[in-house]
Amino acid sequence: MKRIRVLERVAGVVVFIGVVCGILALCGVFKSSPTPTFDDVAPSANDAGNTRPTNCSSVAPGKRVVAYWSSEMAGCESIPDGVTHVVLFAATVGRDGVVAPSLQASDDIVNACLSVLHKRCVDVLVGLHSVNTSELIASPPAQVADGVSTLLDKFEFDGVAVHDESDATSNYTADGVVAYMTALSNVVRPENLTLTYDARLFEADAGVCAESKCFPSDLVALVDWVNVFAFNAAKDEAEASLVYPAALLSDGIFAKWTALLGSSKVNIVVSAPGSASWGPDLTMATIASFTTFGVAAGGVGVWTASQDMYTEYPALSQVLDTRQGFKSVHTAPPTAVPAPPKATKPLSVFCRSGISYTVKAGDAAWSIVTSLCKKTTNTKCSRMGIWLYRTSSLELCPSDLGTGDKVTVCCGVN
Repeated sequence: MKRIRVLERVAGVVVFIGVVCGILALCGVFKSSPTPTFDDVAPSANDAGNTRPTNCSSVAPGKRVVAYWSSEMAGCESIPDGVTHVVLFAATVGRDGVVAPSLQASDDIVNACLSVLHKRCVDVLVGLHSVNTSELIASPPAQVADGVSTLLDKFEFDGVAVHDESDATSNYTADGVVAYMTALSNVVRPENLTLTYDARLFEADAGVCAESKCFPSDLVALVDWVNVFAFNAAKDEAEASLVYPAALLSDGIFAKWTALLGSSKVNIVVSAPGSASWGPDLTMATIASFTTFGVAAGGVGVWTASQDMYTEYPALSQVLDTRQGFKSVHTAPPTAVPAPPKATKPLSVFCRSGISYTVKAGDAAWSIVTSLCKKTTNTKCSRMGIWLYRTSSLELCPSDLGTGDKVTVCCGVN
C-alpha cells in the first residue's frame, strides 16, 4: 500500500542525505543547533506531512476521548485538548456498493484537518456509512473493503469507524455485518490501523434488541472497541429520567455491554446539545455520570463535536472536566441550543453544495430536510452531514421559520 511505498522512498532519501551530511560535517559546514520541536516543523502539503508523529504515545483504554466531526464543518482545529481520537465523517457507500473516494469536504480541507490534528498526536478515523440506510450492508464485502483500502491509500487516516444504520425495518442481518467487518479487518490489521463499530444503546440486551438489531458477538474479536451510542433511547424527558439512570445499574445495559465486550472495548458516546436525532438530549448530569462509567471502561465519545462547537463545547467540556475529576468554570449549559453566531466564512463552510428552498406553510426545519434529502424517516435538522440554515443570516436550524423564508439545505452528498 501507499504507506509502504512512502517508507521505502523515505529510507532511500535518508541514506543519501546521511552520506552528504557526513561529508559536509567533516568540512565543518554544520554547526550545532537546537533540536526542533513539533512547532518548528511546518506541515507539509503532501500525505507524508499528514501522518501522526512517531513519538506520540498510544492511548490506553479508559483514556480514550472520541470526538465525531462532520467533515464539511470548518473548525476541527478548535477541538479542545484532551481529545484523543476524532472520527471525521463520512465516506459513504452508495447503492452500487462503491465507497466515495472523498468526504463531504474538499480533499484539501480533509488533509488540512488531518495535519493539524496529527500534529497534536490525535488519531483521526474516517467514518464509514451508507448514503441512506441500507447500502453498506447490502454491498459485497469485498467491494466495500476495496473502496476503503483505496481511501486509506489516499488519506493518512489512522483507522475506520463504521456507522451502520440498517436495522430490522430495513435489511439488517448479523451475518451481513460480520461479513463486511471481517473484510474491513483484513484491510486495516496489516496496516496496524484501528477498526471500531458504532452501536445503539440496547443492541447488547437480548430481551429487547430483536425489535431493532442485536450486536453480533462475532464482532468482538474484529474491533478495537465499540462506540455505544448512549442516547436516542427515550422519547421524552419523563422516559429519559428512567432509561438513562437505569443504564448505570449493576444489571443495566452498560453492564450487559461490559459482559459482552469486556470492559476495555466499551466506549460510551454521549450527545452534544442538538445532536440527538430522537428524543431529548442528554442532561449535563447524565453526561457526567456516563463519563465516569466510561473512564472506568474503555472511554468516552461525543456525538457530535462539530455541533457542540456552536455553543463552545459544553458536552465535550463536561466530559473532559469529569475525566479530570474537577469542574472548570464554564458558562451554565444552555437549556436550549441557541443559534450559532453568524458565519464569517463562505456558505461552503456549511456544505459543499446546497439546495435552495422557499419555506411553505406548515414547514419545519426537520420536515424540510427529511423531504429534500429523501429520507424515509423523520430526520433531525443537523445530523450525519445534513444541515439547514437561513440563507440570509446563516442561522443553523432556525425554529421560527415563516412562509416565504429562504433556506439552504445540505444533504451531505449532493
